Amino acid sequence: TALYPPVPDDEDEKLYGLAEELDTDMDREETSKLYKLFSTSMSVNEDGKAQLSELVNELLRTSELFVTDQQVSALLGCDSLDGQCMIGAEEQYVTFSEFVML
Repeated sequence: TALYPPVPDDEDEKLYGLAEELDTDMDREETSKLYKLFSTSMSVNEDGKAQLSELVNELLRTSELFVTDQQVSALLGCDSLDGQCMIGAEEQYVTFSEFVML
């Protein structure tokens, strides 16, 4: 399932550069998928940051990206996925670069 809006070709080049800058082992296609997920977030504020809990929820809903409970806990900075952890994530906003590095 393709996300909207589509990423322009020149953005793909920038994303590939970002993937190499962040982690040379990171799959470039995965970085592009994460960018599409981030760029379609309804919670992006005027600083260009998106609500972490919304990003995590979208990540869990998409079939294109596979994440485990342990990876989600680490992403949120929690020991376990409980209500307290998700409340903290609702208050946290991240840039795309921060999201990818998590």
